[in-house]
Amino acid sequence: MAQGASTSLKSTRGLVDQEAVVFTWHPNSRDQWVFQIQNEASATVTGVAASDETHRSGTFGYHRRLSNRQTLELFFTEDQDFLAFGRVGSILGVAPDFTAGVRLVTRF
Repeated sequence: MAQGASTSLKSTRGLVDQEAVVFTWHPNSRDQWVFQIQNEASATVTGVAASDETHRSGTFGYHRRLSNRQTLELFFTEDQDFLAFGRVGSILGVAPDFTAGVRLVTRF
């Protein structure tokens, strides 16, 4: 991702790498389970190690096809702080904290 130069923040990164890996399981024609890991560099360099390190989060979701025109999507995203044992061996890292969502997609 290329981001423009900032006039207020002197330590922004010009290029920020971003990657994602998604695993999906379709047990039938209507249901889909999704697990995604997203990884990206921090947008700025602050001098705070926890903020400057790679930002990584995991998303777990469920999609249900309600009809040919509608899909219901449920998901939650978390970094890793729900793991009481900390960062040792964790594939997740610093990222926005817990996020949950519900989305109804209708195609016209």
